[in-house]
Amino acid sequence: MKETEQRLLAACLESEDALIEIEHHIKPDDFTDPVHRELYKTMLNHYEQGKHLSTFELLKEMRTNPKDAEKVKEIAYWGMSSNLEYWIERLKNFSKKRKINAILKETAQNLQHKEADELITELENQIYQLNVQDEADEILTPHELAMHAVDLVTKKYNEEKGKLEGLHLGLNKLSWEIGGAKPGDLILLGARTGHGKTAMALNIARRVALVDKQPVLYLNTEMSKEQVAYRIAGMLSAVDIQKIRYGKLTEEEFLVVTSELRHLDNSQFYSYYCPNLNMAKLVSTVRKFKRQKGIKLVILDYIGRMDKLRPDLQEWQVLEQAVKTCKILAQNERVAFLVLIQMNDDGTIQGAKRMKNEADIMLRFEELSKEELEELQEEFPNLKVTHAVYIDKNRDGPAGKKTPVLFIKEKQIISEPESMKNWYEDVG
Repeated sequence: MKETEQRLLAACLESEDALIEIEHHIKPDDFTDPVHRELYKTMLNHYEQGKHLSTFELLKEMRTNPKDAEKVKEIAYWGMSSNLEYWIERLKNFSKKRKINAILKETAQNLQHKEADELITELENQIYQLNVQDEADEILTPHELAMHAVDLVTKKYNEEKGKLEGLHLGLNKLSWEIGGAKPGDLILLGARTGHGKTAMALNIARRVALVDKQPVLYLNTEMSKEQVAYRIAGMLSAVDIQKIRYGKLTEEEFLVVTSELRHLDNSQFYSYYCPNLNMAKLVSTVRKFKRQKGIKLVILDYIGRMDKLRPDLQEWQVLEQAVKTCKILAQNERVAFLVLIQMNDDGTIQGAKRMKNEADIMLRFEELSKEELEELQEEFPNLKVTHAVYIDKNRDGPAGKKTPVLFIKEKQIISEPESMKNWYEDVG
């Protein structure tokens, strides 16, 4: 037992990713040694504040107790374990056995005071709870579900009447039709290559992080930080990106661009360049930013660049597993997940049609056809739109609807037309 606890604590000291993985499975009371328990609590506490304690820093904090300091030195001796999963399962097993022993002792003490059927029921409930304690599943009794529903309805009626349930996506009609990006939602956004997926994602991030001041994590698997910077500069300033890229700006344009970028400086937009992203890194990164920054929205741009877990997997298997991982993360971490995917020319999903089954919402960003433009302009003369966001799937509302938008590619701006303002406002 001692070695198991020491190996896990040593892993926590050496790697943030290991700490995240261990924290997902191991609770402080799983440690039997009081010093080990306090060390683990200290590391978790500092990690949530964005700090990672080294052995030296831990020793500094524990100067008042030489015996405890010696235990820290013993832990550091082990170093990072090559088989972390084994030691996690070993400690979980020890902890469950200890808790089972405590349950049985308590039951034995009550033998003289309670009826057999009552003892059996209590014992079954305690063992069952112990068996599912690390699971994300939650079982609600009819009463608990009814009370939860009453609380939700009452809160909506008294405090949130007319308010959007999730995060606003920057497009009013679209946001109201899907209820916003809600905690636990997996939203797929598809488009063909070079047809505005990233532009749409960055415009959504702009609304959430810069306007509504909610933390956003943007996982970028294919663009350099310079490419992202140019796109955001153009989007915020409404200045042509090519002029920004080559420095061909007037003095007035230069002042506009630098001034608008101050909004980014004061925002909660966290961009993470990760060209070698795999599922393990995805999970650890999202958990890290959830705990340290309280992120509300994760944008994965894009899922087709995810590394394979095994070389023998086909593309559709990789994509399907990646989407399932995103869905589980969205639910467990209570964040909204926007995943960018590639569409074929015929409108089907590239690589894995079954990805759509995992999604709560499936959006498609496409250029409007000539027929669609003519139909819209009959109702709204002089309308300036180029593209539309189509709702192909909507678990909590109507599907098959579209939101016409103006996409200015050279500035990466996607907006609702002013001439349709009243129509959009009526939706909410």
